Amino acid sequence: MLQSGSLPDHIIHMYQVESKKAKEGVRNYQTKLINSLFQKGDDGTYRLMTDKHEFEQYRKVFHQTIAKDKAEAMPKTLMLASHFHGNEQLMKRALDNGELISKVDPSSKLEYLQFRKLSSIEVRGNEEAEKVKGTKKMSQDQAHTMASLMSKLKWKFSLAKADEKVMDETGDIPESIKKLAAKAKDACERLLEDGSKLVTSKDLQPVVKEGYKTLSCDITNLQNLLMFGELPERATVNRVSLENFIGGIAQDVEKYNLEIQAAKGTTPSMLIWVWGFFDKLKIGDQTTGTLFEFYTVLKWSFSCLAEGRYPAGSVEANRAGSFLADGFKAVLWALTGDLDYFHAMLGTPNYSAAGGPCMHCRCTLTGPNTWTDFRDEALWRTSRWQGETWRAWEGRTQCVLLTLPGASCWTIAYDWVHVKYLGVDQYIFGSVLSVLVSMVMPNDENTNLENCLAFLKDYFKRHSTPTPFRYLTKLTMFVRTGKYPKLRGKDSEVRHFGPALLALWNMHMNQNLALHKRISLMLKHNVHLEEMITLHNEDFSFPAGAAEDFQKTASGMLVLLNQIADHFVDEGVKCFDITSKTHMLQELAMLSRSMNPKVVWCFMGEDQMQRMQQVAKACVRGNRVDKQTSKLARHYRLGLHLHFLQLAL
Repeated sequence: MLQSGSLPDHIIHMYQVESKKAKEGVRNYQTKLINSLFQKGDDGTYRLMTDKHEFEQYRKVFHQTIAKDKAEAMPKTLMLASHFHGNEQLMKRALDNGELISKVDPSSKLEYLQFRKLSSIEVRGNEEAEKVKGTKKMSQDQAHTMASLMSKLKWKFSLAKADEKVMDETGDIPESIKKLAAKAKDACERLLEDGSKLVTSKDLQPVVKEGYKTLSCDITNLQNLLMFGELPERATVNRVSLENFIGGIAQDVEKYNLEIQAAKGTTPSMLIWVWGFFDKLKIGDQTTGTLFEFYTVLKWSFSCLAEGRYPAGSVEANRAGSFLADGFKAVLWALTGDLDYFHAMLGTPNYSAAGGPCMHCRCTLTGPNTWTDFRDEALWRTSRWQGETWRAWEGRTQCVLLTLPGASCWTIAYDWVHVKYLGVDQYIFGSVLSVLVSMVMPNDENTNLENCLAFLKDYFKRHSTPTPFRYLTKLTMFVRTGKYPKLRGKDSEVRHFGPALLALWNMHMNQNLALHKRISLMLKHNVHLEEMITLHNEDFSFPAGAAEDFQKTASGMLVLLNQIADHFVDEGVKCFDITSKTHMLQELAMLSRSMNPKVVWCFMGEDQMQRMQQVAKACVRGNRVDKQTSKLARHYRLGLHLHFLQLAL
């Protein structure tokens, strides 16, 4: 880049001149400069970051001479007569020496000649030199900030290699960059129009004034780029300089947009309820960043609930030490959600990890502790965590919520809905349907599917199925090209599908085939699990006898599933996939003596969402944003109060 002249002059000055003055030596200084100056983006390119905080600016006065061509053109005949007195040889000599420049007017086809003049302009200004100081390595989040910002503004920096080559050779701006610059200019102008309505207000002027001036300057720079192909400070036009230029404007636009939005609204209406979107705050890991700070506050709140008293230093400090709820206390008992959520927000193991997908034990995909062993004597059962042992384990999740007294890996509860209905059952039911329509029933697949659908509709009607399948009309509802069959559907539809599918299978199965008998028995076990959950609907945990039955039924179903899957593996057919969710289903069954799976399933969350939607509809119309949310909270609190009063009667 030094040889091509693509670096700004002051950076070259730092590299070649300032480095010689450095106490740590030329090489060390230059190494720090390069490491601080360049940042690698998502696309593998390196960006010049001359405005980062790693640099301290200091200024030196300098004199700079700028040479510019200034010329006045006239037709060739007039030039010959007025300046060369008709001497064509003298004029030709001036052309050959470069003292004259010849240009042809495209419209009139006339040849014009002009003199070359040199204007020497003395400029007094500031040479921006920068001293490098050692800092910590830039984080990955910082490295991707610019790319995320461009995506948010829907600006796409697209520069083909051919365009880049032409730009390097000729200095011409490619059309793709011109379109992006025009889009950026329009965005700046729209924001300035909004800002002009606020900048006249004395109260709001300090908020929007600086951004208004910055964007005005950006528009001028964009106009120069579009008209003359020039960048600020005569920077060399190349990929890096263009990325920095457009990226800087993107930052200015985003910043000024936020300032305008803040100036338009009142403080309450601009505040977002953080507890309503805290899962979007994942910046940093489990021990740093915004999410960590939020969880730290949440931990403090849970600690207060466990104490049952108002804490000192809170908003209502005058009530410190008094009861929060007339002597009642509350503890964090369970964290519920799906597996992706646990991994992303709580830092639990990835459920697809071969080295250990489970939060409650140390099972693995292969080896002696394999979770694919569903027998009662499986070795992984001896590796289940104890609370104290898990808290002392260095490899545990660092989520601060799990440092509360009594909290451990067992505080995180697997969800029956996502583990079974949207996991194990989808693969089992999809595979059974696939075997039926493609291997067992006599006609072509589409005809067989129509016959299955007719049977299922009749079954749903006769047995008053709470949530019948409605759209099982295409093979693509369970057949996936090159993948294992998987039934597509809502969780409630899958939950109530087992009995109907069992009846359909029993009608078409071959009673003389061991494989068909195993599939039938597996489906019976599946249906029995759901019958037990329905039977013990009001129980916090299953009675001892029921818990043992529930656990044996789940293990029996999974052992049969393993045998059936092995059969199709031997046949070379993708059917009856077994994922780590089968292990988590077995974990839930083993816990049934302490906790009914229904207590922590996410159906409750979906039911709650439906209730909140109804309350929200009544609170939105005719109210500001801040009024809507506060009214929603008041109405919901009143509804809970009335509900609890009714239960107490």
